[in-house]
Amino acid sequence: MRSSVYTGKRQRARGLLIQLALVTLMIASFIWIFRHAFRGSTATFAVLLIAALIWSHRERGDSLRDLGFRLDTAPRTALLFAPVALVVVSVALAAGASMGTLRFPPFDYSLHQLADLIPLGIAQQYVLLAFYYRGIASIVHTPGRAALLTALVFSALHVPNAFLMVVTFFGGLIAAAIYRRSPNLWVNGITHGLIVFTLGYTVPLTVTHNLRVGPGYWSWPS
Repeated sequence: MRSSVYTGKRQRARGLLIQLALVTLMIASFIWIFRHAFRGSTATFAVLLIAALIWSHRERGDSLRDLGFRLDTAPRTALLFAPVALVVVSVALAAGASMGTLRFPPFDYSLHQLADLIPLGIAQQYVLLAFYYRGIASIVHTPGRAALLTALVFSALHVPNAFLMVVTFFGGLIAAAIYRRSPNLWVNGITHGLIVFTLGYTVPLTVTHNLRVGPGYWSWPS
């Protein structure tokens, strides 16, 4: 009996590793090869990625509530994120003011930007936490190690942008730690979008490379 249980655990872990590897390969291939390969490449990638993620969650038996698409944890998650967001935004604004690199767009355009960045932030936090962190945590069974591995994967997907690699590494650690205590992808995603918006318009473009990754990083003038 004990042997069969152990075998079952090994098989589940192997299945999770395959799922993690497959999605990572899909994302990396899109960033480095297929983003501009043909018309409609982004939509095609989105459909394939969503299909792979749904398949993975069905294999794991995850519900939307399990993943963090819920409202009951929103207040606590917001309280946990508040000091982090306050520090990041304050430092970015102060640094931008001192360097003369504050360049926020007009109010209407800012709203348009946030309307794009917040859904994108929710999507990224979903992949980061509901897919990667939960999957890795199921294999290593150590929250700290799972958070570290998740942050490393998140950072690696932003190569070669050194600025984003550092930001996403530490951001991934913090997001995973908060998610473990209070899973709420809505708050995570909104915070992600607001911080990206702030960094994008305060940090010099020579540092951020307009937040580009993959081959597009080198197409941005230094």
